[in-house]
Amino acid sequence: MGMVSEDQESNSEPELLHILVAMQSGLATIYSKIDLLSHRMDSMSERLDKQVEHVDEVELRISAVEDDYNAMSEAQTKTDKTVAAGQGRGPLGLLS
Repeated sequence: MGMVSEDQESNSEPELLHILVAMQSGLATIYSKIDLLSHRMDSMSERLDKQVEHVDEVELRISAVEDDYNAMSEAQTKTDKTVAAGQGRGPLGLLS
């Protein structure tokens, strides 16, 4: 009962071949989709890198503007102190 006749064995060979071809086709499809996803991931990674570069550039610009603002604020404070110290004095700095 556990024995397979030659006729049954020869009939199952085309079925096995058909199954193997289908499996190979399925694997090819899977590899193709993996490759496509890999390319998409690379593309997204490149776009993300560009966005990070842009954010870094914007942060540098903001920092430069903050530095300029702080320098102008310090200069204004010095000017205000100089003007306040000079009030009540004449053009030569003498008391009027």
